[in-house]
Amino acid sequence: GKLDRYALNYLNTVLKADAVPLLAHAHNDERIKNDWERQSLISYIMRYTGQHPQADQMFLEIMRRPLDLEGNKKYYQSAQYTALNSLAYNVDKDTAVKRKALLESVRDNITDANLKRAADSAGKRLEYRINPRSNPWKKQGGVLLHYGYEAGFTIGGEPTMIFSDSAPSREIRLFTPAGGAADLTAPLIIRNVGGTTTLDLRSLIPPANGGER
Repeated sequence: GKLDRYALNYLNTVLKADAVPLLAHAHNDERIKNDWERQSLISYIMRYTGQHPQADQMFLEIMRRPLDLEGNKKYYQSAQYTALNSLAYNVDKDTAVKRKALLESVRDNITDANLKRAADSAGKRLEYRINPRSNPWKKQGGVLLHYGYEAGFTIGGEPTMIFSDSAPSREIRLFTPAGGAADLTAPLIIRNVGGTTTLDLRSLIPPANGGER
């Protein structure tokens, strides 16, 4: 079996949360053999956690199962990572509160270091949705993910950056941390080209006179 992308987009766009039972039925269909297509279905369903009980139940089931990395599969190809990464989509404050509760209920089941970082990132985004003034990123550092390449980082006083894995060789644009200037017009920008990493903090500094930088 193969997914009809037009039908999938129609269900997601028109039916929204009401599409969850249909999407879940398709996910459980044994005719779907392609892992990427199954992951795509998980991604769509997970966008309705906190809005549909079947999506909530599926999230809990996915996060409570053992991480399957057989056949050289990477952690970011797992159902768990897809579920965690999808928590940032389609979320208002009420939904964020429900998703945060779901996430915290499975924290003890997350033992893989990469998934722990993904859970921490998802939790901070949800916390920001709940309370934009909470500054969940006050401890500088985090995880960069771009086209499947990940690097954990810490920021020193220079600031210097110490990467825990191979850094992406592309420009990374992070969304602005909570608690920053109200008139920020650009995200934090991190670049790694030819082994040289630069961190552009100008986007985090408000203009002195309230004008353009």
